[in-house]
Amino acid sequence: AMSATSPIWAWVWVIYVFLTMFGVLNVFIAVIVDLLRQPTVSAEALRLQNEQEEAQAIAKVFISHLQAEIDAGDEPMMCQRTFDEIVHKKIVLERLRDYGIDMSSLGSVFHLIDVERTDCVAPGRVARRLLGLRGVARSQDVTRLSREVERLKQEISMAV
Repeated sequence: AMSATSPIWAWVWVIYVFLTMFGVLNVFIAVIVDLLRQPTVSAEALRLQNEQEEAQAIAKVFISHLQAEIDAGDEPMMCQRTFDEIVHKKIVLERLRDYGIDMSSLGSVFHLIDVERTDCVAPGRVARRLLGLRGVARSQDVTRLSREVERLKQEISMAV
């Protein structure tokens, strides 16, 4: 029956079948990709939630050592001297080690935490920045670069 039709209609039929198959395969692949992507998205959300909980726990460690400022009604801020005193207490070193932060090998890192160079930082920011220091020794370099990038962004925004 196909040989009795004009060659133009034969080509229209071939193109129609090709486009239809392409569309069906496209939908099929989209469904597969979406199913494979869902566990990755939930794993990333779980990782972010865990990191946020860890930052809050670390912030509580620092806040507990700033109780005098809190009792005075001030917003708890941590200056470099206070930070160095707190992180060298045995209990704090142990708590930080529980979260994978080894302060004994890092030395003074307050300059990496104080991006704005105000000499005082809120405990929550201290906790988030300390979490960035986990892992291998290169993490300190990455944190230093992040600090410099943020400082440069601030300088650019002030110049504009």
